[in-house]
Amino acid sequence: MGQVVEVDPSSDARWDRFVLAQPSASGHHLAGWAGILRECYGYRPRYLALEEAGALVGVLPLVHGSRRLFGSRLSSLPTSKSAGPLALSVAGERELLRVAAEISLRESAGALIVRSEHAGLQGGSIGLGSPGRTYRLTPGDEDELLDRYRRGAKNLYRSILKAERARLSIGETRSAADLRDWYRLYLVTIRRHRSLPRRLRQFQASMSRLGSAWRFAVVKKHGRVVAGGVFHDVGDTVELVYSAMDSAYRSECPTHALYWRALRDAARRGQGFDFGVAGSEGLRAFKRRWGAEPAPIYLYTHRAESSPAGESGTPLCRARTAWTSHRASAAAESLGIEALGRLPLAVNRLAGTLAYRFA
Repeated sequence: MGQVVEVDPSSDARWDRFVLAQPSASGHHLAGWAGILRECYGYRPRYLALEEAGALVGVLPLVHGSRRLFGSRLSSLPTSKSAGPLALSVAGERELLRVAAEISLRESAGALIVRSEHAGLQGGSIGLGSPGRTYRLTPGDEDELLDRYRRGAKNLYRSILKAERARLSIGETRSAADLRDWYRLYLVTIRRHRSLPRRLRQFQASMSRLGSAWRFAVVKKHGRVVAGGVFHDVGDTVELVYSAMDSAYRSECPTHALYWRALRDAARRGQGFDFGVAGSEGLRAFKRRWGAEPAPIYLYTHRAESSPAGESGTPLCRARTAWTSHRASAAAESLGIEALGRLPLAVNRLAGTLAYRFA
């Protein structure tokens, strides 16, 4: 099977070469995220690779963070919906998780938390927590997709046509000014959804570190940024990572223009499209109207202080304990979110920085 070793992905070209060859890889698997998380939030990268005859046959990005409220933990990765092990076999992915659990135990990390879109990796000391969901669509032919909307999602179809008539300008950009303008919309959007924002510095670092895998598209009206989104283009799927819109332009449907452009581009390249997770029923319904279907995200956990697994090999109590801590952290954030949703954007921005680094 090979040997699991720690590597510095920023200086080991084998890491990204392996990731980019895997159809199920995500942008968060790329080496650049090690530097982004260290630079922006103070996390310590612990990147594991499965090595065989000098080549990498598996990878698992991890970071070690000391969380003041709930102790230290190894996580893959705190900024992503899923960045679990990638290997040429299920056995290889399990081996990467096993070694990660050993590191968690040896270094007294309170918990190992790994989110993955790959099923069946639990066993031994690795438990399975409650799964989450992302929403995915395989666009296929763009004309067929538009016809499907015309026949079965008439409101969506009309919104796409309305956006086209609005004479919106849509395009990808690497402009620092466009990114700052979009970020202001992002802060308002995140507050409206009762969530905590990421730092502008994270987006700036991502633009410089992730290369062509990081795509940023904006929608403009009379030169003004009115919507935009950040995408990861890796493997067989384009992933929507963040999006935001100026609600003053809602009637012109700039988000529909953005998504339709992204779907058409994915269809032309033969890729699927991942709309990401949805925290509310309204968002879930919106993504389903585009034809996206829920796909599970599996939560794999390990508690360093837990006793060995029983005969079943699936320590459910351990999984529940680790996931309870994870949910407690989320609950602590949500208590503040309700209040922060009514406070100035600067306060929300500061709260996001503190929560993602110290909570």
